Amino acid sequence: MKYLILVLSMLSVTGMLGQESLNMEKLSNWDPAGYPSYAGLQYNDIWGWTADTGEEYAIIGNADSIIILNVTECANPQRVYGFFGSDATFFWRDFKTYDDYVYAVCDSCNEGLHIFDLGALPDGDVIHVQTTTEFFSRAHNIYIDEYQESNGDTVAKLYALGVPGATDMIVLDISTDPEDPSLLANVNFNDVTGSNDNYYVHDAYIRQDTAYCSHGSDESLIVWDMSDLDNIEELGYINTGDYNHSSWVDASGDYAYFAEEVPQGQPMGIIDLANLGSPTDDIEFVGDFVDPIESSGSPTPHNPFVRGDYLYISYYEDGTKVYDITDREDPVLLAYYDTYTVNNGSYSGTNGNWGTYPYFESGCIVSSDDISGLFTLQVDYGLTDTHTPEVDIDDATIESGCYQASNHLRSTGGVSGGNDVTLKGKFSVTLNAGFCVEAGSTFEAKIEDF
Repeated sequence: MKYLILVLSMLSVTGMLGQESLNMEKLSNWDPAGYPSYAGLQYNDIWGWTADTGEEYAIIGNADSIIILNVTECANPQRVYGFFGSDATFFWRDFKTYDDYVYAVCDSCNEGLHIFDLGALPDGDVIHVQTTTEFFSRAHNIYIDEYQESNGDTVAKLYALGVPGATDMIVLDISTDPEDPSLLANVNFNDVTGSNDNYYVHDAYIRQDTAYCSHGSDESLIVWDMSDLDNIEELGYINTGDYNHSSWVDASGDYAYFAEEVPQGQPMGIIDLANLGSPTDDIEFVGDFVDPIESSGSPTPHNPFVRGDYLYISYYEDGTKVYDITDREDPVLLAYYDTYTVNNGSYSGTNGNWGTYPYFESGCIVSSDDISGLFTLQVDYGLTDTHTPEVDIDDATIESGCYQASNHLRSTGGVSGGNDVTLKGKFSVTLNAGFCVEAGSTFEAKIEDF
């Protein structure tokens, strides 16, 4: 059964709990003993996948392996699979999903591309389909661009980024045969531009053949039209001033949010994309923002992600942060959970929260900390969007408002005269013994898709 994101309108916004959290609750921390580390770091990137039956899974990288956990019960992650990558240990792994498949790479290694079939979950086993070095031996990141053509056919392209040598991007077709990718192009942007610039692509966000590339060493974010891989065109260029690490674009395509990792302590930046491609190079920087939670210095952002009107950032020593970007040019810090609490009031580097996956429809947020493992988190979005799986209302008097939950909602108490109350649950709304509604009030209970 499909899960939907729902709204819980009457949760109060909690105050800051010291410096550890604001409006965000830790539901669990998966960090078992005995996992290997490299230079003191055990874990790296994280991604997510949802089964057709609704179960949710996190994929997290360890120094020598790839681990899959069932996080359907967000407060109780359960390891279901592990794959030993190689005898060596590394800092970097990266994952993306397409259909029932997980694709995995690592940097500073020779593992190539791993492919896993998760389609038998939850009752069956994960299948390691293959490991191939046909296209590359290592890559820093991958991105999968999936969309439907006008004739209804699905297109899925895997972009390998941060590969060694002169190639800046390797593009694979995975829609024809997800278990056996085929090469579409080896892209060298010097060949595209006729220049000798350093177009190394550290990371990219790609939507329907438009690639927003973080060219770290070039200190730029460049947008490329990749629809014709034999005739790639530049749509927009902006020099961001420092090592452009990664970016994400909002649903409208009007704004991009980018992180610069070097030098440490740079703010998040905002780019207005409204004039992308008309004319070329007319995108513009419109602001930056930073909200340190420690008393001294500035934190370093790592990876941003946009979902709806919220920006989620894996923020190294500041943990996971969530911003309300209803006003795209004026992000407001809504919530955070600090997964890295050993920096004692100041910032010293890039340990801590590595990655965040905020796209589970249950609202369970999974984050990886390179020292402390996997965290499952839940945000209190106040009056707009809680993603709370289950809600129990035990108040004697239920105040006016709309209470919503993505699974089940239960209520005990009374709706006093004059109050307007709506209870919405995805699977059930249960009115417990003692529930009553006084004359003069407006009350609705609904099972509803949102």
